[in-house]
Amino acid sequence: MVPRRRRPRSSHRRKYAVDESAILQRQIQAVVAGMYEIIPAQGKATDSTLKSADGTLVTPTDDRSEAAMLELLRGTPGVGMRSEESDTGETEFDFEFHNDPMDGTGAMATGSSTSTVICALYNRKARRLRTCVIGEPALGRIWYATADTPTELLWHFGPGDEAGPFQVGKEWTDRERPLGKKDYIFLDVTHDFQGGLNKRQMVALKTLLVMTDIKYQVPGSNGFMHALVANGAKVAAGSISTAKGGPWDFAGALLVVQAGGYVRGFRKDSDTLVEHDALDPVGCDFLVTANSTAILELLCGKLLAAYEES
Repeated sequence: MVPRRRRPRSSHRRKYAVDESAILQRQIQAVVAGMYEIIPAQGKATDSTLKSADGTLVTPTDDRSEAAMLELLRGTPGVGMRSEESDTGETEFDFEFHNDPMDGTGAMATGSSTSTVICALYNRKARRLRTCVIGEPALGRIWYATADTPTELLWHFGPGDEAGPFQVGKEWTDRERPLGKKDYIFLDVTHDFQGGLNKRQMVALKTLLVMTDIKYQVPGSNGFMHALVANGAKVAAGSISTAKGGPWDFAGALLVVQAGGYVRGFRKDSDTLVEHDALDPVGCDFLVTANSTAILELLCGKLLAAYEES
C-alpha cells in the first residue's frame, strides 16, 4: 500500500470575506468591555512591572482589560489577533485586530486619567487601516470610524445609557490656518523604542517646539492624543507621535483623516526619515497629525529637523 502524501501547508494567508460594519460593532463592544476594567482602577495606587520586550510598564489592569476584549473579539471570522500584552507578530489572516487594552499605562500608574483603549482593524494585503475605535474610560467617550465613513463620537455612561453618535471635526472651518497663540499640540515622548528618536533627538524636538513658541502637552497616550485632534477643537491643533510600541499606537490616524484632518507618516531609512503611508501603522515609525495643512507642515518640519541630530 502506497502511503498518502500529506498536502504541504500553504504559506498563503487565510482569506475570508469580512463584514466590516458588523466587525465595527464588535470592536465597540470590546472597547467598552476594556473600559469597564479600567474605570474602577483609575486614580488608585497599582502594582506595575516592566515588560522585558520594550521596557514599558504593565499592570494587572492591562491584563484584565485585554482579557475582556479578547473574549469578545476571538473567533471573529476572517480576522487574526494582535494585542499589546500578548502580541506574537503578524497572523496568517488578511485582516487583523490591533488592540491596546490600556494605552497610557504609565499615566495610569501615576494616577492620571488619560489612558485609552484601542481596537483597530488592519488589512494586511492592502497595508491599510479599515476601522478604528478608541475609548476614553475617564469620561466614557468612544470615537470610531471606518475607512468609508466619517469619525463619530459616542458617549457611554453605562449599560443602556448612551448619547450620540455625533459627527466630529466640524469646528475646522479654515483648513489652511496657521498655528494660533492659544493652540496646543500633543507630544508622545520616545521610550527608547526601537525605531523611535534617541535622547538627543528628543531633546532637540522639545527645544525646537519651545524656541518657536509651540505649546505642547504630554498626556502619555497616543490614542488620547489622536482622538482629541479628531474631536475637532481648534486649540487641539495637532500631535507628534515618536513612541510606537506597536501598530495600535498609530491607529488613531484613521480617526483624524475621517474627521477631515491631516496626517503624515514617516519611517526610518538609514540616517534619514522618508515618507510612509500614515494609514499603514505597521510600516510607520513616526506619525504627525493636524487640523490644517499649514500646521501639519510646521510640525513635520520640526520632527525632520530634530531627527537630523545624531
